[in-house]
Amino acid sequence: MVRLSDEEHLDYIIQNGEDVVKRCLRADHTHAPGNSNYANSTMGLDQVIQAMRQAHPHLVWENCEDGGCKLT
Repeated sequence: MVRLSDEEHLDYIIQNGEDVVKRCLRADHTHAPGNSNYANSTMGLDQVIQAMRQAHPHLVWENCEDGGCKLT
């Protein structure tokens, strides 16, 4: 994302995590079974957003997710 933002000179991102896996019951993943919403947010998306904010502090990041149902 940082590289894409650098290359395309992005100033605004709209996030819609509607298709992010919210409930995963697989025991062979790194998150606890049934806890994928939290794992996707804290272990994935939050890291991406933090990296983007550090690299591009003036970038606008809009979360337009149906009622803000992610835990991030």
